Amino acid sequence: MNKKHLLILPFIPPVLAISALFYRILFHTDNLLLAGSPAFSCSIICVLVYFISPANNRTVLVLAASFIFSILGDLFLKLRPPDYWFVLGISSFFMAHIGFSFYSLKRVKFSWLVFAVVLVPFLIWYFAVLLPTNRLSNNGILAFAVFLYVAVSCFSLSASIDLKGRSAASWVYTAGIACILTSDCFIAAGNFLRWQKLSFLVMPLYYLCHTLIILSVVLRQYLAPHQPDKEGGSCGSN
Repeated sequence: MNKKHLLILPFIPPVLAISALFYRILFHTDNLLLAGSPAFSCSIICVLVYFISPANNRTVLVLAASFIFSILGDLFLKLRPPDYWFVLGISSFFMAHIGFSFYSLKRVKFSWLVFAVVLVPFLIWYFAVLLPTNRLSNNGILAFAVFLYVAVSCFSLSASIDLKGRSAASWVYTAGIACILTSDCFIAAGNFLRWQKLSFLVMPLYYLCHTLIILSVVLRQYLAPHQPDKEGGSCGSN
């Protein structure tokens, strides 16, 4: 595939996302196949990028798996209640964030300081606002699952932050992770606090996350196709 042809690929997920959103608006429900198609297309694009340059893009296969876990997470969350579907949804997105983090750590030097700065406000929000709600205070398993998800989401975001700002692709990727984290905050507000005013942004942000992540993958391949992945992530205190 010609390098210029790569730039067409990031347009596929948003087209599918817009279709899914229009279906939701018109019929006031989700078509499960259509709703999962943006993430599935992202997974396919990752596989294509791998086959274009397998030596340089082994970690994109982890991203491909993360998008599949995202599809499962979205499906399980749509099946709620009861709470075990919600826990399965959180668990699936937890695995997606593990993949997102793995991809980041191969490219960005991890900073524990950045992780602390990101994590502390979310821990305060969790313990002071979410945990006292009836749904979490009465269900220890759900409360623990949400806690773990908050932690891994913050790790995923902080792992994506390139303090040296060497690559536009890195910042696009960080913006994508920030979108899913914001979407998750609105989900939590709607489910645990019964605050629904911004719930209409959940799916657009979810789709925007996938679009930005895949744009980052394609940009990295287009701008620096011969730069191999680091063998092993790096951690630092910065």
